[in-house]
Amino acid sequence: MSSSLYDVFGISKSAVAPSIERNLGILEIKYKWADSTLTRLGGLSSIAFGSIMLFFLVRFFIIPIAQTGDLFFLAFTVPFVAIISYFIYRGAAMLLNHGRITVDGTTLVSTDRPIPMGLTVKVPISDIRQVYPSFIVHNTKGGYYKVHVVRVVTNDGRDKIVDKGISEGNAQLFASEISNYLGLADQPNLLAKVEKDPERLAIEYRPMDYFATSGRWAMFLFGIFWMGFTMTALIPALWLSELDPIILLFMLFFLLPGIFLLYYPLGRMLNRRKIIVEKGFLVAKERPLPIGLTKRIRMVDIQQVILGSSSSYNRPNNQSLMVITMNNKQVNIAKGLSQEQALKLAEEINGFLVTTGGISLPPRNST
Repeated sequence: MSSSLYDVFGISKSAVAPSIERNLGILEIKYKWADSTLTRLGGLSSIAFGSIMLFFLVRFFIIPIAQTGDLFFLAFTVPFVAIISYFIYRGAAMLLNHGRITVDGTTLVSTDRPIPMGLTVKVPISDIRQVYPSFIVHNTKGGYYKVHVVRVVTNDGRDKIVDKGISEGNAQLFASEISNYLGLADQPNLLAKVEKDPERLAIEYRPMDYFATSGRWAMFLFGIFWMGFTMTALIPALWLSELDPIILLFMLFFLLPGIFLLYYPLGRMLNRRKIIVEKGFLVAKERPLPIGLTKRIRMVDIQQVILGSSSSYNRPNNQSLMVITMNNKQVNIAKGLSQEQALKLAEEINGFLVTTGGISLPPRNST
């Protein structure tokens, strides 16, 4: 799928012309979103659509319901007003906003103003290990498209998005300017912490797809709305039915999806995964929320660790790691990796298994 449709109806900063200034030891990168013709069209379209829908909603639904005095049904229009208002809010941001990245002697700060479409990102300079361009892949039925970003890797291995939705060229330019200003050497985009000694290998990482947090937050907020609506209906129903177990069983079909809508996005945003090889076993797990089951494989049963894709689309940041056992079964021990990240982790694990006598074949990669 071409990204042009996304540019028109989404928030696009892909065609902006940035200005880069260095004054008194401060690096400042600035650009105006509306430099892009598509962004201006998208902003006007978003405001027009939101305004028309808001007019019809108020005229034909909210006013008649308000006249009846039924506050219960009036409350159901609130989510629709919020969604429609967001279109107007987003359109105004696309027309008015400026992006700015400022780096001084102590802090890197990234903001979007005057309308805050994202949280201000602040990273202490002393915590920055690497700045590099990357991208997030979004799937559609017709294919996929990329949203280019600038990422910062901190000394504790965490990854933060500094800027999002810019062009690939601007992502490379911004990352290069910031890296040069901070005097950072080029490093591989491993995004993993590796600890190794003769008897133990421990790898801790966060998959690339965990960093696409906007969809996770949307899912989490929808889960709050779902649970609020369900509990609002559940408590009166149980009270009127005198705690009828059949009513409770029926409501579980609504409660369980709500719990999942809260639990899953939190795990995707907060979890870190670990692969540990020691004491004759390879263990793959994630914490603090155990979204996936812990995989535990005996080293003597491992033939090799290879790369494999777990997606039906061509997603560069959805690579997986597979363990090939002696009976030729494949066990997925990691997913959501970039290709470079997957290659590096496979190399580390295979190399450790060879040196410890776990496997004897030379490493090979498979896609």
